[in-house]
Amino acid sequence: LKVVPWQVPLGFLGGAAAFAYIFYTMDPNAYPPVGFSMMAGGLFFVAVFIATDWVTSPVTGWGMILFGIGAGVMTLIIRYWGGYPEGVYFAVLIMNAVAPLCDRITATPFGRRLKANA
Repeated sequence: LKVVPWQVPLGFLGGAAAFAYIFYTMDPNAYPPVGFSMMAGGLFFVAVFIATDWVTSPVTGWGMILFGIGAGVMTLIIRYWGGYPEGVYFAVLIMNAVAPLCDRITATPFGRRLKANA
């Protein structure tokens, strides 16, 4: 039905995996492996069902990717250094507040013709 945009889950899981990989390679004794970071908690559930909410997610394609990457990175920041073991929902709430900024950063001005279409 093409109801769920692919950009948000891809950015969410990609951002979380990249962040987990960077910190695991820096210090494997202090941070969990990438597979554990990805499979622990509700990361996949939130990436597909919660973060793709139409009301609070960005409208532009690049804004959705930026939103997903920010939510994935914020999730692992809360998990690693916060006092809460599952930071997925807080990360999505924080990024929902930043969603208009993601749209503003990635929006194309009205009436501007892209070079590919010229």
